[in-house]
Amino acid sequence: VAALDDGTRVAAGSVDVVLAGGEVTRLAAATVPFGGSFAVGGPVGAAGTAEGADAPAPLALAAATLLATSPRYLDRLCVASPFRAASVDVRSGTASLATMSLGVGETRCLDVDIPDGGAAALVADAPILAFHTGTNAGTVYDGYVVPAPALELFGGCAGTCLVTALEDGTTVDAWLSDGTSTRVTLAAGAGTTLPGNGTQGSGTTVHLTANHPIAAISYGDGDGGESVPFLPPWLLGERFVVPLGAQYAMIAAERP
Repeated sequence: VAALDDGTRVAAGSVDVVLAGGEVTRLAAATVPFGGSFAVGGPVGAAGTAEGADAPAPLALAAATLLATSPRYLDRLCVASPFRAASVDVRSGTASLATMSLGVGETRCLDVDIPDGGAAALVADAPILAFHTGTNAGTVYDGYVVPAPALELFGGCAGTCLVTALEDGTTVDAWLSDGTSTRVTLAAGAGTTLPGNGTQGSGTTVHLTANHPIAAISYGDGDGGESVPFLPPWLLGERFVVPLGAQYAMIAAERP
């Protein structure tokens, strides 16, 4: 966990520290057990060090509908219900892949097989958080915090970019930083690969707009098992702090 500003408190279990801007503290796995959480007193950057790990899921991203994109392999969804008990239906198009019930504050994982290149909607009766990983022969891939679908997204193709739809008849316009554009139409739970793919930070950045909510990720960057979800405009930022050593950074801007 890295602090953006001076005087940032980080508390988890027996750990309770105040960090200076740019200072990093490490939380051992036992400090934040499965389904656990940590509290911060200001903006931080945080990431897990395991293969296929990613950032922790902020409470601010909890929503009653999430859209998990599956580029490949089998899928594991770890779902938390931070505010109250929740019933969750995992749907791919019109098909229900699984259901689960969560108590308040509970986290559970389930393995499902979302069609490769498609998506599954997590539809709940209370706000939930979810984390996705793919598994193949014991290796973990495509770890990312599952976002709520949105009508407008920004991201970068540091690998292969895949956009998926929540509803039938979803028209998506993709505007690429190389000056090209494309339009696709998707059914519920379906997805398509976008042009402009790269590797290790060399691809294009992309602005997506749609008539129905969508999700998108970049995966397969050639360096580790993470994926990066595209973000809506209200989650874009102007200052960032990186908690771990990084090989590259890729930036997508809201305006030219």
